[in-house]
Amino acid sequence: MPVGTVASEQPVVGSRSRITILGLVCGAAKTIKAHLIPRTFALEVQVGKAHAIVRESGEYEDTQSGIWDRDILCGACDNEIGKLEGGAKQSLDALRAAAVGKPLGVHRLAGVAGDDIIRFLAALLWKYASTKPALGRIKLGQYRAILEDISFRGAPIPSSVNAVGFRLLREQSDDGVFAYRAPKVDRNGGVNMVRLMVGGVVFCVKLDQRTPSDAVFREGGMAGQTDLPYWLAPAPMFEEFTQGRVKSRIVCRRGERGEGLGVLQESC
Repeated sequence: MPVGTVASEQPVVGSRSRITILGLVCGAAKTIKAHLIPRTFALEVQVGKAHAIVRESGEYEDTQSGIWDRDILCGACDNEIGKLEGGAKQSLDALRAAAVGKPLGVHRLAGVAGDDIIRFLAALLWKYASTKPALGRIKLGQYRAILEDISFRGAPIPSSVNAVGFRLLREQSDDGVFAYRAPKVDRNGGVNMVRLMVGGVVFCVKLDQRTPSDAVFREGGMAGQTDLPYWLAPAPMFEEFTQGRVKSRIVCRRGERGEGLGVLQESC
């Protein structure tokens, strides 16, 4: 099924003068300030004292602490997906280190299950499908509930959900991170998907019953894989890098020195 167009409304209880927001997963009456992009990934990318982010519009902006929503998750549910986020952070750190010096093409990261990364991505997409429009909500229709089951309840991953990852290399010895990107609804290979970037990897998450028409998912699809497949690709082929170059030149003109965009700033 194609990606839909309706996101669920926020459940509330109480009178007009006293309204309590309920957690969207468990219905808890107390919610917390939950980062949409996990803070551990946001901190990898710094421009001066801020973090570089990309909203769905495709434009880079600066924020001190990333984007968060205090109305979607209770502490317990946030801790549950925090385990997925922590595991993904370790895996993507290992992926970047393993990719150094390798040729372009498909590779595998031994001992990292593809389904674990998909569950992490499902949790991240669920947050963006559940947040407010002003914070970058994406419309996933029926897939919002499917992603919730995958990430919070450990449900089996259906054939309609899969993902591929592209590690973007600025140079052969590159092991860094230059940007992260909020999820953006996209279409590629004849199927609906969502595109995002964290940990130096661009992920394309398929949310569609149909099979992509190209070889990208056939060779690099993560679902059911015991050793995580990933593509190594030149960064200049991707808009995440080209838009980042524009941002880095602006930063250099301001005289700022950002850690995450250090290699890009050399072109200023």
